[in-house]
Amino acid sequence: MTVSLSSSVASDGLGGGHTHVTVTPQAPRLSMVGITKRFAGTVALDRVDLVLKAGEIHALIGQNGAGKSTLMKILAGDYRADAGTILVDGRVVDVRDPRAGIGLGIGLVYQELSLLPNLTVAENISLGREASRLGVLSGRRLRRDAEAALDALGIGHVDVDAPVGTLALAEQQLVEIAKVLSTEAKILVLDEPTAVLTLDDSKRLFSALRHLRETGVAVVFVSHRYREVLDLCDRCTVLRNGQVVATEDVSALDLERLVELTLGASRPTLDATSGPVASASAAPDARPVLLEVDALSVGPVVHDVSFRVRSGEIVGLCGLLGSGQNEVARALFGDLVARSGRITVAGRELRRPAPRAAARAGVGFISENRRDEALFPDMTVVQNVTVASLRSTWRSPRLPFLSPRRELESALPVLASVGVAPSHHRRAVKLLSGGNQQKAIVARWLLKGSELLVCSEPTRGVDVGARLDIYERLEDLASRGTAVVVVTTDLDEALAICDRLVVFADGRVSSELETSSTTQEELFLAMQGRRAERPT
Repeated sequence: MTVSLSSSVASDGLGGGHTHVTVTPQAPRLSMVGITKRFAGTVALDRVDLVLKAGEIHALIGQNGAGKSTLMKILAGDYRADAGTILVDGRVVDVRDPRAGIGLGIGLVYQELSLLPNLTVAENISLGREASRLGVLSGRRLRRDAEAALDALGIGHVDVDAPVGTLALAEQQLVEIAKVLSTEAKILVLDEPTAVLTLDDSKRLFSALRHLRETGVAVVFVSHRYREVLDLCDRCTVLRNGQVVATEDVSALDLERLVELTLGASRPTLDATSGPVASASAAPDARPVLLEVDALSVGPVVHDVSFRVRSGEIVGLCGLLGSGQNEVARALFGDLVARSGRITVAGRELRRPAPRAAARAGVGFISENRRDEALFPDMTVVQNVTVASLRSTWRSPRLPFLSPRRELESALPVLASVGVAPSHHRRAVKLLSGGNQQKAIVARWLLKGSELLVCSEPTRGVDVGARLDIYERLEDLASRGTAVVVVTTDLDEALAICDRLVVFADGRVSSELETSSTTQEELFLAMQGRRAERPT
């Protein structure tokens, strides 16, 4: 059956317009028609159509914020659409919640795995659906069902009795997929599945996905890695600003065309509402080198990375998710231990990889996960600012007791410099907006006097006004000689606030670019591991 779809509007069960559906022979496995979703007045999805055939791997691509995750969460039942229709095998369905999605054969594998490491593979695969008799679990049935699910993926070699925590990351991801498929999923959604995998692990995953395609499972492959899309997928849908701009056969596409569709002919740039445009000093080469990274290798991902950052320079570490830039940032602060290589700050090699040693050497770090890794939520704003500089708040050099008065006196100037209102100083930091929380973390390292500030996704989850304030603070720090390293996946942000970009692809530095002469297309291609050809 095929489905003939029109977008005329009446009432429907999704709270918005209704798309009239005529079902004819050979219906697609999935049809999402006219899907619209708004958040607080912002249109996240605008009449989006997505058609998925049985036995096809269909790529869903677009920049961050294009609407990919929102669309898939609507499919899985995590969100409710404001308008539109969903059909499975030609039948209109109501995916009211995740349980309903599972019942319809829809399985979603998120970037963050949901496995319990202390349980066995068999126990994880059957979790919540354990076979029992008279209330007693059947271990034999658990193992048999797990073996069948793994065989369906072509990975029967995995030991179903092994604790999941002992498996390699790639095997854990395959177990997660087997867990979803064991619910009899016929539509499988994978959100950035290779972001944390090595090349060999990715190849194993692709082999399993091709095996699934042969069994008739329909796969949605959400990815920023366009070389993988070209190698693996059958068709591709591109989202931009919440709308579908193209759905094409992958065989008719190449890397440059995918980048062009993703970015559009008119590529956005940061303006006065988003942030200032960075400008390098008149003689950047005359500034001293403050950070030197030489042949650094970290974990299984990062290999032989080298770059330099000068005093007063803002350098961006850019790359697709899982390309290695986050691991390098954490290694700079001693949060990850390098396998080999050297990190030198202001002429001093960091020989002890630990955050305390890095902070003493003049390195500050702003995590992308401020809630769990950077803030003490029940402590006041002032206490969160001074926590890295407690010695300066002692009653006297010989009395290591905190002085609330000295603590407040120390924090006031830096809080004022980052624009946190005095009325917030004594409030618990958890009560502040995300933007003010981020400003408080910047103030912490200002008070510490850090010579090098490493910022991982510094504007994630903050509004436009706070984003502008944070950009201004970073530029102000650079103007005073601080070296700033910014890890970002936002192309506009990278090109707007950085003097220079170190671009990562597959765990290595693919290129170094000057932002003053780099376009979005050139940066995005470099993140895919290829340089753009400039017209002569």
